[in-house]
Amino acid sequence: NSERAELAYDRMKGYTHQAAKLQSIFTGEQLDCIAGIETGRTWDPNTVSKYGRVGLFQFDKNNWEETGTSIDWANGEAAKDPAVAVVVTLSFLYRKLGYSGVESPTEEAITRAIDNFGEGDGRYGQAVMDCARQLEAGDFQGAFGTLANYATWVARGRP
Repeated sequence: NSERAELAYDRMKGYTHQAAKLQSIFTGEQLDCIAGIETGRTWDPNTVSKYGRVGLFQFDKNNWEETGTSIDWANGEAAKDPAVAVVVTLSFLYRKLGYSGVESPTEEAITRAIDNFGEGDGRYGQAVMDCARQLEAGDFQGAFGTLANYATWVARGRP
C-alpha cells in the first residue's frame, strides 16, 4: 500500500539525494522515481526480481558491469546497498545520456537517458519525470499514482 511505500521511500531517499548532490544533471527525485519503478513501488533495497535483477535499481551482473564503474558486483550484494547502487546508477545514466551530452543536457535528453536506463519504451522516462515533479512538490500520493499507472500500462502489454 502507499503508506508503507512512503515510509520505505522516506528511509531510502537520503541515499539518492546525497548522491544527486555530487553532480548537477540527475535529481534525487528522479533517482527516487527510478527506484520506485524498479522495485514495484516498494523502495526495498533487497528486492530481487523473478529474473534475478537485484536492489533498488534492479541490476544484474551484466548491466552492473556495463556501467563502467570498477565497483565489484559481489554476487549482487553491492546492488542491495543503496549508497553503492545509486552511484552505479548515476554512472549508467551518464552513459545513457552520452558523454557529449553531459555539458548542458536538455530536459528531453535527460528524459531519454532515463528512458534508456529503464525500458526504452518512451513512457518510462516520462513517468520518472512526472513522478519527480510530484515529489518535488511534496505530493507523494501523486507520484505513487504516476508509477502505478505506468506499471498498469506495462502489465497490459504497453498498448
